[in-house]
Amino acid sequence: MTSRVLAGHSDAVISAKFCGEKIVTASTDKTVRIWTEEEEPKILRGHMQGISALQKIDEDRVITGSYDKTVKIWNVNKGKCVSTYGDHSTAVYKIFTEDNLFASCAHQDSKAYVRDMALGEIVQVFGKKSQPQAQRWGPPQNEIRSLYLAAPLFFTGEINKIRV
Repeated sequence: MTSRVLAGHSDAVISAKFCGEKIVTASTDKTVRIWTEEEEPKILRGHMQGISALQKIDEDRVITGSYDKTVKIWNVNKGKCVSTYGDHSTAVYKIFTEDNLFASCAHQDSKAYVRDMALGEIVQVFGKKSQPQAQRWGPPQNEIRSLYLAAPLFFTGEINKIRV
């Protein structure tokens, strides 16, 4: 296998994923790039601020989170954004996918959303104001730092604890 340098982003590359024969990269330069062996990369634009998270959904789709507070689903074969969600009040920095669900969190708003990709609907909200008063997470010591979705379980990691 020969090594190859994929150059083109103008800022930090935050993640790369394989989607079939393609390599998909995301950057704080606000772009997603789709690289193939034969041609110049496709450049996908749509985020208003830098991208902070990238996950593969399947061979055709990836999902990104951004400092612009949005989550976008991209079709890598068509080279376009197919869905945009603006649920968070601060930068989205973690995304996880499982089956037909995705979870996203923005640790500064202490909320995590689980959404059904086929329906486009939120199926669960975790964090501030989504639980009874006694179970609410408080700022800032309870900021969500990580998440993991293994349906039907959903885990969020905070500074000193994990919620299931």
